[in-house]
Amino acid sequence: RGLAFADDHDGLLELKESVDNRIAERDRLIRIDTLLAAGNTGLETDNLLPPGEGNAYDAFSEVRALDLQNEVAEAGLSEIQRRITDQARDVWQSGQRDQARQLVNRGLGLFSESSLLLDLKSDIDLQLEMEQQQRQVEELLALAEQQFVNGSLVEPVGSNALESFRQVSNLQPDNPEAQAGLQRIADHFASLAQLRFDEGEFQSSLDAAASGLKAVADDPALLTAQLTATSRLNAREREIQTRLQLAERLVSSGQFIPGQPGMAPGADNASQAFNQLLEFDPGNAKAIEGLGELSAKIDTTITRLQREGELTEAKALAMAAQQHYGDPALYEIRLANIDRQLEERTLEQELESSLAALDESLATSPLTPELIDRIAGELRTVSGRFPDQVEVSERLSAFITKIAGQVDELSLAGQDAEAKNLADRALLLY
Repeated sequence: RGLAFADDHDGLLELKESVDNRIAERDRLIRIDTLLAAGNTGLETDNLLPPGEGNAYDAFSEVRALDLQNEVAEAGLSEIQRRITDQARDVWQSGQRDQARQLVNRGLGLFSESSLLLDLKSDIDLQLEMEQQQRQVEELLALAEQQFVNGSLVEPVGSNALESFRQVSNLQPDNPEAQAGLQRIADHFASLAQLRFDEGEFQSSLDAAASGLKAVADDPALLTAQLTATSRLNAREREIQTRLQLAERLVSSGQFIPGQPGMAPGADNASQAFNQLLEFDPGNAKAIEGLGELSAKIDTTITRLQREGELTEAKALAMAAQQHYGDPALYEIRLANIDRQLEERTLEQELESSLAALDESLATSPLTPELIDRIAGELRTVSGRFPDQVEVSERLSAFITKIAGQVDELSLAGQDAEAKNLADRALLLY
């Protein structure tokens, strides 16, 4: 009313701004209380996620927008994540897999960084992958047995028992049926190598031994057969076989190309050995075949290293292959995938390190106003780096609980001034 008479009156304008701010703050606090009550009701009725009217997520999220560090809202959002995770796990275990995955995806759509949901998604994906892998293993073992019975032990390329058993070993390195199958192939060729040697067919004996060594690279009977047959060849044939055997041993030991991880500069490698054999014996079919298979063997090795978590080694091998073959696009997708895995691992390690540092700070007693400021700063930093992480919300709740507990202890001990000082410092932050 006063401003209607003097709309530029400094005192009235200042007073109006002050009153407007107080009204806005009062309305904000009332809105927060209303939303917290709605959020708790949503939790009680299990109305957790949108689009349901009055759901807990929308209520607590709006509170957080109005009060960035409201511990009740943080605790509510953490509880929603826990419940979604528990519900999805129960649904998954009951056999309703599609519903479980839909629930996890809904949760991640709202809590994209939730470690609970991400861990559950990883568990589900891993179980599905293992089940799919087991089905694939069973199909390959059945196929390998049929190929063995039909006599397709190492040929034709792309459809033989050796490749099928090898695929099983790549999927499950300790699979006993695959190991036994490879040994059966080795035993077959050891017998054949001996038979051809007894018949005086020394080159055929060598070929049989070489085929068997593809199945079991260190089989004693095959190595002996190879050595014995080589000794009966003429000088040129012995040189060819010696060079070929070196290249094959390098393949078996995983020494494929120059520059790959774990190899000294200038060390022998299969690519070099095959090429040197071709210089000595141009057109050598086995050397040409060996060189042609190197890329596939490198790819299989990279896959195994990724599966075993040896990401740095997998990346180094892919980069070495890229350089060796002079094709920048050859492993571009694979390298991008490895980089993503490395980034995820780095983030996990950073989170673990940050949480450990927070735990160490939270264990410090007694709290002082300065310590409260420092821990609050650490929490803000970690929360900003890893938003929506339940573990961070738990540390925040633990911090506030610890402050409140120490304030109570000081008050009960008659140290009201110290208690009030600590509480005032905390209330400036929370």
